[in-house]
Amino acid sequence: MAIRDQILAALRSEWPLPVSTRRVCELLGARRYAETGYRIYPQLCALDRLGVVERIRRGVRERVGQV
Repeated sequence: MAIRDQILAALRSEWPLPVSTRRVCELLGARRYAETGYRIYPQLCALDRLGVVERIRRGVRERVGQV
């Protein structure tokens, strides 16, 4: 599974958004932030710029009933 897909799965499982890069690394199973943070941060920035994080946030709110 590509790292971006893993990040998206982690974001969908976490509430509330936004979450920190460190938290995403933990969700992906990294024992230390230094192991994966340098790869995760640019991916999170790109997903945020594309509006993907906001769409996930809205989708989670709707599922939880907090529009």
